[in-house]
Amino acid sequence: MKFLKKIKFIKSDDERSIKYKKNSIVLIFCQIISLASSMLLVPVVLKYIGVNEYGIWITLTTLIAWFSFFDIGLGNGLRNKYAEAKALGNYTDLNNYVSTTFYVLVIISTIIFLLYLITNIFVDWTVILAAPSYIRKDLNILISVVFFTFCLRFVFNIIPILLTADQDPSLAAIINSSSNLLSLLGVYILGKYNFNTLLSFGICLSLTQLFPFIVAYFLLFRTRYRHIAPRISKFNRSSIQSIATLGIRYFLIQITGLILFQTNNFIIAHICGLAEVTEFNISYKYLSILYIFFITILNPLWSASTDAFAKKDFDWIFKWIERLKICWWIMVISGIFMIVVSPIVFDLWLGKLIKPDFMLLFMLFLYFASITRTSMFRFFINGVGKIKLQFYITAIQAILHVPLAIILGKFYGIYGILGAMILWNLTNIIWEPLQFKRIMSQNASGIWNI
Repeated sequence: MKFLKKIKFIKSDDERSIKYKKNSIVLIFCQIISLASSMLLVPVVLKYIGVNEYGIWITLTTLIAWFSFFDIGLGNGLRNKYAEAKALGNYTDLNNYVSTTFYVLVIISTIIFLLYLITNIFVDWTVILAAPSYIRKDLNILISVVFFTFCLRFVFNIIPILLTADQDPSLAAIINSSSNLLSLLGVYILGKYNFNTLLSFGICLSLTQLFPFIVAYFLLFRTRYRHIAPRISKFNRSSIQSIATLGIRYFLIQITGLILFQTNNFIIAHICGLAEVTEFNISYKYLSILYIFFITILNPLWSASTDAFAKKDFDWIFKWIERLKICWWIMVISGIFMIVVSPIVFDLWLGKLIKPDFMLLFMLFLYFASITRTSMFRFFINGVGKIKLQFYITAIQAILHVPLAIILGKFYGIYGILGAMILWNLTNIIWEPLQFKRIMSQNASGIWNI
């Protein structure tokens, strides 16, 4: 009976809990749509462009994703500052925060694209992506398109950031789901009319991922957020300092996270080959369903924790953490089931193209189980901005990760690289719950409270 009571949502009519429940339900629904679109996209792309070129696309998009960290943490800084200002009723600051962040993102985006145009003259992308030389021309065109659409999305991404800060991440999820559905439709049409090249598929995926963000930007800033729409007159240097002081901390953590988790495709590509990149990413995509649904439940907790902590509503935070622990155990059981039925799922999903590697799936399961266990505490820690300890630890991990992953990869292949990833998650399981308890008991001091 105690277990059943823990699984139930908090019986409370407070606005924060109502928003949390509503967002969680809508987010899960949107993730089902996004996952279905993403899973259906894989066999379609593999069928038309092949395993190796799919591996090139995965490696390329991983590289481009690195540049999303060049917002120097402004997105997360805005997220916290907006939620804090709204919780405390400082509405005059909201417009300054939004306008300042938007125009700084425009400046950064422009600089990134100009730097790309300069460096592209000297870079051989076939070497960086371990791609065959005969696609050099198409690859150069594709990368230019991908960089340009990325820079636009970099700016328009202020909409999902703002929605999440406003404790409405469900609408942000609807925007992302629309992107995935458009991508699936676009790729299907290309395949049907025999535009079966990496270039055509890459351009299609880039444009379809961008379009819903542009529509959402102009629609929401003319309706719901009209009163805080970006205006150059509201650009405020003091707001930059306020947002960036916190944002740079997140930026430094993002850089360490980039090294820890986004270098693996390149290490696998150069040590194990492009075919292994494809196999790794398909297995990763399959088991990441667990992570995605868990993070979907966690996502509203960030800004909700900022609001609750500002109002000293500690009981609300404790109650939701307890329920998240139950969700984690459900996720673990689900993961074991997914590994058992993987041969059936892979056969229905991919036919004879890719077969499941049980050792790879098991290690990915350990990776996702460990990272989700720490994530429930990390989202709270991020929400209250006590992240200095997190930076120091992840910085040490980032310094050690690449050499360790390369060494283990040379001896044990893809399993060794995964082993390095799991090791860092296991160390985080120790310190993150401890910091959470200290902050919540108001006994945190020194590096635990910065």
